[in-house]
Amino acid sequence: MHTSEYKTISGFLQGSVAAPASKSVLQRAVAAAFLAGGKSTLDGYTHSNDVDVAIQIIRSLGADVTMSNQQLSITRSAFGRSNKIYTGESGLSTRLFTPLAALTGNEMHFSGSGSILKRSMQFMVEALAQFGVEMHTNNGFMPYTIKGKLRAAKAYIDGSQSSQLISGLLMALPLLNDDSFIEVNNLASKPYIDLTLQVMNEFGVKAENLNYQSFFIPGNQHYDSANFWVEGDWSGAAFWFVAAAISGDILISGLDNNSMQADKRILEALDLAGVGYALQNKDFIVRQAEIKPFVFDATHCPDLFPPLAVLAAYANGKSSIKGVSRLFGKESNRALAIANEFLKQGIKVHIDGDEMIIWGGKVSGGQNFDAHNDHRMAMAGAILTLKAENPITVVGADAVAKSYPDFFNHLKLLLH
Repeated sequence: MHTSEYKTISGFLQGSVAAPASKSVLQRAVAAAFLAGGKSTLDGYTHSNDVDVAIQIIRSLGADVTMSNQQLSITRSAFGRSNKIYTGESGLSTRLFTPLAALTGNEMHFSGSGSILKRSMQFMVEALAQFGVEMHTNNGFMPYTIKGKLRAAKAYIDGSQSSQLISGLLMALPLLNDDSFIEVNNLASKPYIDLTLQVMNEFGVKAENLNYQSFFIPGNQHYDSANFWVEGDWSGAAFWFVAAAISGDILISGLDNNSMQADKRILEALDLAGVGYALQNKDFIVRQAEIKPFVFDATHCPDLFPPLAVLAAYANGKSSIKGVSRLFGKESNRALAIANEFLKQGIKVHIDGDEMIIWGGKVSGGQNFDAHNDHRMAMAGAILTLKAENPITVVGADAVAKSYPDFFNHLKLLLH
């Protein structure tokens, strides 16, 4: 269902829901399969805008991709078929595929759309220059052009803004003849680096992580083609965990309990909030609970802020979520978006430096909830209404297509 407005209704959620494929894992696996050259299969594929963009990028670079049911087959027939790369609104694909495209040595032109055009790319200019790649931006923003072939180097990178470029370098540098070494200051989103290294390992390539402060990347490696299972997405599933805690009894399938995904930490947050869950035959069962105020550090899992904010809205008292500084370079300024939209529904939110403080209790609802063209804000608005006193209309609900196009369909199936 694709709609710009969705009028939510309060109610009890009951039934089962399968988590969509993790777009974080899937985009990395798509890149690794392309670098492998031979035929790889990725099982568990589900459509989303960000994943579709990654597939289109490897097609532009020279991959042949076929889809059948929930499987992707990827074979590379060229490397650098086109010099034009379109990354849509995907921050990960933009930063991940830039070093990969630099392996060709060709001049490559990158363009995007929507919110990605407002995200600074300046930190990439300085980082890539150390590897022999010139990057010419539009005053620090997209579109941009890269020139020069990626070369091995010893480099220093500020990791405070994003780990995504480092993921791209970790994936590209093993294919060079010589070894590389990256020293990183203040690395953000460490679990996403774990995810990158895990996917690389599945395709036969290694890099050494030295306590997230530096990385040693041996050269002269090659990617092996692989049959790869794409696990479910903890980021999207986090909304169902929270929804069940508020007003539901839900079985959530398709998740890996040993996942490296950052947003698996939703389970820690539930523990802190006094919400019980059970693991049964690899499926999670979550039931309605009396939610307690909690204190949680989301610095390394900033995508959890929207569902955590909803959880806090239904906790009886003051909750605190740390890591606000990670919210400014997302699809929206998520800190301000949460504060403004929750206030309209009767929930006070205060930003104090790197901390978001939420006074939970009663959600009055009755107002429009602007998703700010942000998929996670759209899902948060829908879940916020479950026990609201009045219906909430989510404006811009179609933003969910970025990561979870079936979200509202699944919500309707669960509502009783």
